Amino acid sequence: MMNKYEVLEDISKSFDLDRIRKLPVPEKFKLYDYIKLIHKEAHLATDGNIEDLKKSVNYDIDRTYCLFAMLVCNGIHYDLLKEIVRNYAHNFDRSDIYYGKIVILGVGLLLIEQGFASDAIANYLLQTLGDDFLLNNLHYPGFIEHTEDETYDFSSSVITYLAFDVRFRETKYDLLALMRMAQK
Repeated sequence: MMNKYEVLEDISKSFDLDRIRKLPVPEKFKLYDYIKLIHKEAHLATDGNIEDLKKSVNYDIDRTYCLFAMLVCNGIHYDLLKEIVRNYAHNFDRSDIYYGKIVILGVGLLLIEQGFASDAIANYLLQTLGDDFLLNNLHYPGFIEHTEDETYDFSSSVITYLAFDVRFRETKYDLLALMRMAQK
């Protein structure tokens, strides 16, 4: 098993985090909602265990999150999950916002799987948005607060898919179906 420094080094080498830093500010606010989701789910996973993610009210909130969370809950090895996330994300070379969403969700779940604390995961993911965004736009106080009954509604932060993205979305759903078949 890799130590935490090695995991962070591996992630920074495997993903182009600068693509996320270069996104326009409104797009970064959309990604911030996904970071809040990962932060809350990381709390759930550390309070119990990783399989508690299946019991989360947020498990089916986003299909991409559901796909990656399902893989983590089923005990997929870190390297295999990293390759799935990386290959899936790199298919979106012309859609930086969708690439950012995939990387935020995938890396967040990779860090959960590796046992990082929820605040450390959130701060790492927030750092991918860039210092300027955190200080000048988000006015980040250094922590994320959640209420017990907080739910996430991604309808206001919907990431629109370009026409070429549809082919890859179908691949994602095929992967979900294959995973469910393998479970049965």
